[in-house]
Amino acid sequence: MCSSDLKFAPVDQDLFLVRMQLRQKLTDSRAHGEIRRQIASAIKLEFEGLMRLRGRLDGVRMARMHEFRIAFKRFRDVLEALKPLYAISEMELSALRQLQFALGEIQNLEVIEAGLQQWSRKQSRVVRSKLGPVYNEMRGARQAHTEIAFKCCEHIDTLWVMIQEEVS
Repeated sequence: MCSSDLKFAPVDQDLFLVRMQLRQKLTDSRAHGEIRRQIASAIKLEFEGLMRLRGRLDGVRMARMHEFRIAFKRFRDVLEALKPLYAISEMELSALRQLQFALGEIQNLEVIEAGLQQWSRKQSRVVRSKLGPVYNEMRGARQAHTEIAFKCCEHIDTLWVMIQEEVS
């Protein structure tokens, strides 16, 4: 009997297809799980770097704040991209955007103040003396945004715990 003479009974053929589909699903779910673990590992590295930078923030050294801002943007971008894979709500992402905005405003104020100081060095003493209230206003705004940023940083910890629970 030649192999072309073999015919599967309809039930056997259906059982074969079901087994193949099940095998494919198992393979896919293992791959999906492995991909999720790899992604979680990458997120963890970003998160740990972010936390190291956060630990060095003091609200005074703005270069550190800028470093943190850049690292945070990378972290937030990763989370935004992975939103479909993890149960990250729009409300949580909104809180992260608020932090990003506050960090951006701090940076903007730093750049403006540095430019104003450079410009004022070339001005008369009378002009420089009138800039005091402007500097005070800018420092006050920077301090307010810094406080917002530190408050929003607490949200990162909560979000990270949620992601870790989902991954494990």
